Amino acid sequence: MKPCSKVLERAESAPETLSAFARARLAALMADRPMGAAETALVRRCLYAAAGSGATAVTEAEARWLFALDAQTDGRANDPAWGDLFVKALLNHLMGKRAPALLEAKGMMARQAWLNASTKVSPLSFLMRGFGNVMDGVDALKRGDPGAAARIAEYYKNEIVHADVAARLTLEESAWALGMTQDDGKQTANEAALLAELQRVERDQAARATR
Repeated sequence: MKPCSKVLERAESAPETLSAFARARLAALMADRPMGAAETALVRRCLYAAAGSGATAVTEAEARWLFALDAQTDGRANDPAWGDLFVKALLNHLMGKRAPALLEAKGMMARQAWLNASTKVSPLSFLMRGFGNVMDGVDALKRGDPGAAARIAEYYKNEIVHADVAARLTLEESAWALGMTQDDGKQTANEAALLAELQRVERDQAARATR
């Protein structure tokens, strides 16, 4: 199991089949044991590996895997960290958090290609280039570029809006989570904790909407 997780953590990209294989191996490992601290750490590494299914985001396949693991280990002497990871990882999936662009496979491959290019640059020149890019933007503002300030303001405004929309819990997401907790006809302690957290989120959203 550890070699699989290490590959997913260190690779720039990997086929989905490798992520699915790692999840299946971990599920088999948990067939006859509680979810201890070490096992919880393995689940976390598998979920958030840079080359995993959703990089730092939790995909639906990973979310369903978490529910299966929870049902499989329910009632055992599990480490408290398992319940905490279960709830937070499911919220990650439900509330639309996605991997930053820097972690996307195409972006990482492009950066690696640049690093492997025959024309090498020194760390100093790299830093100077970054500093120069910042100064170019500042100079544009100083020169009175009529669109520079507006473009910067619009960019950050859009980023804030997109982040806010992604963080909202929708009725469809709540219904999906509720359906998953009822799928096997038995509600685990971790599923109950997840539903309680979703109810808290819904109350907070409703309170903000009325302000």
